[in-house]
Amino acid sequence: MINPGISNSSAEKNSITDFELTSKKQIEMLSICLMISGALTVTYSKINESQRYLFDFLVIVFVATFLIYIAIYAYRGFITSIKINRTIDYISRWNHPDYSTMRATIRNVLKELESNKSKTLVGYLKENSEEEQDIVTILNFLEEVSCLIRDEIIDKNTMEKFYRGIIIRVYKQLSRYIESSRDERDNPKLYEHLEWLSTEWKRNGI
Repeated sequence: MINPGISNSSAEKNSITDFELTSKKQIEMLSICLMISGALTVTYSKINESQRYLFDFLVIVFVATFLIYIAIYAYRGFITSIKINRTIDYISRWNHPDYSTMRATIRNVLKELESNKSKTLVGYLKENSEEEQDIVTILNFLEEVSCLIRDEIIDKNTMEKFYRGIIIRVYKQLSRYIESSRDERDNPKLYEHLEWLSTEWKRNGI
């Protein structure tokens, strides 16, 4: 059940592209700085002594403003880099063999229920604790992913390319179990982020 929408190599390619764009931006900024420095040097050489105090003050203000801008730009680049790395990590985790086994559990349980209409998903899982634990692990992981996407802690666009079909499908398949778990634990907010993201992406079309 691996989603073909995007691979790790594609996510890494996006990261490289972002780096190239950042490097290009840095070169452009350096060129602008050199031009401004040259203009300021020429101007300074042509003004008289009484005007140089004001000129020095303006230069200091300009340099301070420029350094603040550089610091903000560098911080934003750092945050973007962290977000991209987190995104790649969450894509890799879904493709890990441990999750592959648990995804197979969902398929097997649903297949079993198709062949035995007298059983319900909730009833079957209550009688098979190991399968239930696999499904709970998957739901907890997807709830974590959904929460991070909702709070924009990881890159939403990239995650949507990979997880959109997964989120919508799993929530649809396990919605009755989720509702039963909410009632059992008296917690209506259980898996609320997963529900929100499934509804959001489904409403926007597949």
